[in-house]
Amino acid sequence: MTTTYDEIQQAWKRELQSPELQPLRQGFFKDYASYIKRLKEAQRNLDPKSLKAIVMDEETRRLEQLLTQLVDRRLEKFWTHADKDQSTNLESSEKQVYQDLSGISRHYEKLKEELLQGREPSGPTNRDKTTLLVRFVRDVPSIIKKLSSG
Repeated sequence: MTTTYDEIQQAWKRELQSPELQPLRQGFFKDYASYIKRLKEAQRNLDPKSLKAIVMDEETRRLEQLLTQLVDRRLEKFWTHADKDQSTNLESSEKQVYQDLSGISRHYEKLKEELLQGREPSGPTNRDKTTLLVRFVRDVPSIIKKLSSG
């Protein structure tokens, strides 16, 4: 499905008017990105002073503004309602952001609970262990070489 200015504007209005996270169709942001890309590519082939270029530039500017406000509002709702399950109203590209924010929210709730009970905050929870590749751009002092090989 092709995203249009009207669809984006309607999504923006729904999000601003409702305190709850509003559903977006799957692929909304992907289609939005394609739409912006097409607009910008079409503008490149036009004389910047032509009426068509000016109108397209204004449409692009307004779309960028709408998207910024839409994403910011949705993020605000993620954070405000992180304790509720909102996953059904998420667009696919938002799901990881929501999971991360929910984890942060749970961590802060646990911290608050521990502090209110007079307990020291527990250490960090299990984090995914990742491999870190370190590249030395200068010679390593011999003491470090001996420690790492020993």
